[in-house]
Amino acid sequence: LAVIGTGDTARAIWVDQRNGTPDVFGQNLNDDGSLGPGLSSVSVTIPTSIQLNQNHPNPFNPSTNIVFSMTTRQHALLEIFDSRGRIVRTLLNADTGPGSQTLSWNGRDNNGNQVTSGTYFYRLESGDSRQVRKMVLIK
Repeated sequence: LAVIGTGDTARAIWVDQRNGTPDVFGQNLNDDGSLGPGLSSVSVTIPTSIQLNQNHPNPFNPSTNIVFSMTTRQHALLEIFDSRGRIVRTLLNADTGPGSQTLSWNGRDNNGNQVTSGTYFYRLESGDSRQVRKMVLIK
């Protein structure tokens, strides 16, 4: 349970997971903190595993952003591979908190050298989850 805002804008927010699908509820609060009128319910999908989005922009030059989401604090490994499967760059190898995060890749390898134009793959691993996406660097 969280209380957000004060006065006329105060709302109590909570998550109910009893029915198997998480629902987020909000209830207006009176100035004295008691529940007010206007109960509203919004269904929210909470990911049960990691999510790796398509990079943007794609194709890219000179850099691109990679967005991913974690459900809990856990170790994450995000690596970039060339079309032959060789590791080009490790962008992340650390414990990462829940929520959405954005990493940027500037088209350089682990040694700081600019890579050539072509197709690259990026993979996010965490626990038993693994997701891969494709991106294209154009010069």
